[in-house]
Amino acid sequence: MRVIVLPQALRIIIPPTGNEFISMLKTTSLVYVVAGHDLMTNASQIYKANNLIMELLIVASLWYMLMTAIATFLQGRLERRFGSEAVRLVRGGGRPKAAA
Repeated sequence: MRVIVLPQALRIIIPPTGNEFISMLKTTSLVYVVAGHDLMTNASQIYKANNLIMELLIVASLWYMLMTAIATFLQGRLERRFGSEAVRLVRGGGRPKAAA
């Protein structure tokens, strides 16, 4: 199972799971509307105290962009790690092709 089934399953599971995680990360700002505690809620509490609305919203958006970029990078690395070439190598089908 570790040699055959798991690499094939991971190759199929990783892209939709990663996309769902990144989508949830992007929509966490909607939790602010539902009164949850997240980055937007904290930014809102701070800008109510010091009236620096735009500055704090820009900082919050940069944090969201940074977290999304990191999650996207890690998902790409996982997809490359468990891609079809990796499955072929585990089965003993040969060497991976050189990148063009």
